[in-house]
Amino acid sequence: MKSLDITVPLDSPGILVPHLTNNKYDSYKITKIKGALTNVIYKLSIYLDGGCQNYLVRIYGSKMTSLVNREDELKNIKIVPKEVGFVKILLPFNNGRVESFLDGFKSLSQSEMVNVRYAKVIAKNFAILHFKSVPLEGEDINIYDHGFVWEKIQNWISIIESPMGQDWLIKNKRSNVHNVLLSKDWNTFKHIITKYKNWLLNDYTGSSHSLLFCHNDTQQGNILVEESTRDDDEPNIKFIDYEYSGPNFIDFDLSNYLTECMHDYEVDSNEAYKCIGSKYPSKKHIFEFVDSYLMTKSNLGVSPNKEEIKKLYNNIIKWRAATQLFWALWAILQSGDLTSLKNDKENTNPYDEYDVETLSSSDDKSTRDGIVADDSDDDDDDDEPFNYLGFCKDKLSFFWGDLIKFGIASKDNCIIEKIQYLDTELY
Repeated sequence: MKSLDITVPLDSPGILVPHLTNNKYDSYKITKIKGALTNVIYKLSIYLDGGCQNYLVRIYGSKMTSLVNREDELKNIKIVPKEVGFVKILLPFNNGRVESFLDGFKSLSQSEMVNVRYAKVIAKNFAILHFKSVPLEGEDINIYDHGFVWEKIQNWISIIESPMGQDWLIKNKRSNVHNVLLSKDWNTFKHIITKYKNWLLNDYTGSSHSLLFCHNDTQQGNILVEESTRDDDEPNIKFIDYEYSGPNFIDFDLSNYLTECMHDYEVDSNEAYKCIGSKYPSKKHIFEFVDSYLMTKSNLGVSPNKEEIKKLYNNIIKWRAATQLFWALWAILQSGDLTSLKNDKENTNPYDEYDVETLSSSDDKSTRDGIVADDSDDDDDDDEPFNYLGFCKDKLSFFWGDLIKFGIASKDNCIIEKIQYLDTELY
């Protein structure tokens, strides 16, 4: 596999076409794919002699290097069971990569996310991912004493309260703390997070032994379904994008998928950030989802305890606030409102250790005269930037709501009139 030594602007994936075709093509079309939040994603269709070859172009959009470890992502891709995952890297470049496009598949719609028929298959995929991935051991698991997610949360909190985040915290007399974090003050926010983490992990002994390989980001854009699926077929579903995967508690992974049912990232840009409580799956839906997961786990030779379905349901509800917190903090860093963080590894190529040959941009032509490209869909130009801080605020409104109902936080700890609630009844 070769690597291209060029940086692709976020709005110009077309400059990759000559490098993919050796300048032998008739035309190409670029279609921006909605729903991607960390990266900018395009479908690149290249036409030659009446045929068409489709590619997926992923341009890394994050301003924060701490959000995604690309070396870890490459390791993750290699251990995912083929029956549930799909990522085939064709051409890395400095700030992204070209992947095979999975023809005949599409991202799940929000209505499909909450459809029980789809959810049961997604649950099966989770079980296969968790119990058939290459076992985690040694350094890969020891560095995550409390799981990938809690390590990331601690890291992101440290960044927000570091010198680069101080301006954001004290902006307009701490209006971000009140209006985005919905907290009385920053120290209260940190105290409640620690209290919640201790309460959550108190049920686990030898925590590292409970960690399995998890996806951690099964939002609708990262779950693909075969378009030809009929109503009486079992949907053929694949997970993609393993940027946030790693050793974690399965309870987070399952809970995160259900929490993502509250979002629809394919709607108009000014609505895509919203977290809508009425869309959270019903108890019946969650129990059917858990049952499908445990049945698949049993078929893989890991027999569940008869009480496990109730225990797993309870853990999903308990971990829901962690899923909201994780992505809320992610959104603050992703927003670009903090001072830019210099990448200590900016001169390294994450593909170096994978026998990648690097091509300089001078080794090939980067443009071709006389080519007509149908760039991104016309309405994409009118899209507003994703409202990351609005997304953060919505997520945290439910985070506080769950913790108040569990007795971990009090109404005095937060801006109570902005808090939203979901059912927290346990069994």
